[in-house]
Amino acid sequence: MLNLYDEILIEEVNKVSQEKKDFTFLGLYLANEKNVSALKILNWLTVAIQQNWIAKEIDFNKKNTVVIRDLGSTYTFQENIPSKLIENPMYVAKEVLDYISKTNKVDFNFRPYKNYSLKEMLAKVLVDFQNPESSFYQCDRVAEKTLEIIFYFSQHTTMNINSTMQHFLLTAMKQDIPLFLKQLIVDILSKSSKPHKKYATLVEENLEAKKNLLLLEQQHRFINEVDYRYFMNNLCPKLKRHEIKLK
Repeated sequence: MLNLYDEILIEEVNKVSQEKKDFTFLGLYLANEKNVSALKILNWLTVAIQQNWIAKEIDFNKKNTVVIRDLGSTYTFQENIPSKLIENPMYVAKEVLDYISKTNKVDFNFRPYKNYSLKEMLAKVLVDFQNPESSFYQCDRVAEKTLEIIFYFSQHTTMNINSTMQHFLLTAMKQDIPLFLKQLIVDILSKSSKPHKKYATLVEENLEAKKNLLLLEQQHRFINEVDYRYFMNNLCPKLKRHEIKLK
């Protein structure tokens, strides 16, 4: 059931986007923001598209190529919405990733930087959690949510825990981390098996059998006045000036 801010936001989204349909670049922008309202807007857009509140689309696996030139050197890498959510140190970013990956097919084998895949990046959070120079340093709740995501997909046998992930998880186990995180790692390593269920099947089951439960779990991310003002004051001007691309 739509609430007041849902209805207002639907109207404003349609007004600012007009004939544009592809919100993937907007999703990339929001996934990169270290702002609770930005991430809640991304989650709202995901739900709004699934519920057909807005006739838009987001491609969560679409790769965006980034070129950085610095001191005569050129660096090229790729990114997508899940990769930016994994790199985002905010807890709500992992909550949004959790919902997106349970209700949309996400390619966890995608390698943004040609070294680690998305699933390996998730496991690496547990190592970064112990690094004082990392934005994940001592973020217990973020580490826990990240492990819960890995556990969910390994338990449902759609994600294979490879040797790189095992290395990161075992490295974290040797560190001085909270006991509940060590228990989650033990559960992942002891209960994982080779995938036999298709990812698409799991997503379909979630959308049909668990959809209401998944939506209920994220009630605290429902849009409020603060989020609406973020949309109007921060996003709308950037969208109107085409600083954020819509296609």
